[in-house]
Amino acid sequence: MSYKLVQLRNGTHAVYAAAYDEKMHPGLGPAAEAEEVYVRQLKLRERLRDHSGEFVIWDIGLGAAANATAALRAAREFNCPIRLVSFDDTTGPLEFALQNISALEYLQGYEAPLAELLQLQGRAANKNLEVETRKAPHPACGHPLPIRWGEGRGEG
Repeated sequence: MSYKLVQLRNGTHAVYAAAYDEKMHPGLGPAAEAEEVYVRQLKLRERLRDHSGEFVIWDIGLGAAANATAALRAAREFNCPIRLVSFDDTTGPLEFALQNISALEYLQGYEAPLAELLQLQGRAANKNLEVETRKAPHPACGHPLPIRWGEGRGEG
C-alpha cells in the first residue's frame, strides 16, 4: 500500500493512504483531532480520574497511531493501569508515520516502543508501555483480537 505525507490547511501534516483515497485526520490534524474527538469528546480524563482498576480502551483502526498516542498521553497523569486494544489489519500507516516522525510530531515519545513493535512483529515493552500485536480487523467482523496496547503510559 502507498502512503504519503500531506500538508493540511493549518500547516500540520497527515498521512494519506492511496489505496483508500483517505487522509487520516484531515480536519484539525492528527494530534489536535485525536485530542478533541478521542480524549475530550469521550471525557477520557474524567473517566480515568473516577476509575479504579484496569481501564480498557478499544481503538478501532490503529492507522498511524494518533488516537492511541493521544489516549496514552492523557492517561499518563493518572495512576490507573491502561490497556488499549487497537484493531487494524495492517501496520503500514504506522510504519510510514515512524519514517516521517519529524513531520508527525504526535508520535514523539513513543518512537522506541512502536519501532520495536514493528521490528519484532508482535511484542514490545519498556517500563511504561507494553505493546502486543496481531494483525486483524475488528472482532465484530468475526476475527480474533488484534493489536493490543498493554499496561502503562508512554514517555514523551
